[in-house]
Amino acid sequence: MRRQAPRNHRAPLNSGEATVTGDDIFEVARIAPAGADTVFSLVAMLHPEVTPEGWAEFVRDNSQDGARPRGVFALRDARAMPHAVFTF
Repeated sequence: MRRQAPRNHRAPLNSGEATVTGDDIFEVARIAPAGADTVFSLVAMLHPEVTPEGWAEFVRDNSQDGARPRGVFALRDARAMPHAVFTF
C-alpha cells in the first residue's frame, strides 16, 4: 500500500524534482534588482514595449526596505517558473 504525503507537504524549490503533492504548489518570492531578468519574459508577454533595461530600473526603483518596505514579487511553481508578478 502506498502512503500519501500530508496535505500541507511543500516540495523544495530548485530541488530538481517536478513532483509536488498537497495544496502548496506555489510560493511567493521577492525579486531582487539583480534578479529582474528572471521574470522579464512574463512581463514582456503583457507589455512588449518594456525593455530589459527599463524593467530592471522599475525593479530597482520599487525595491526598498525600511519603514515602508515595498517590492516586486513573483508567484512561482516548484520548478521556480514564474506564473504571476506583482508589487506592493
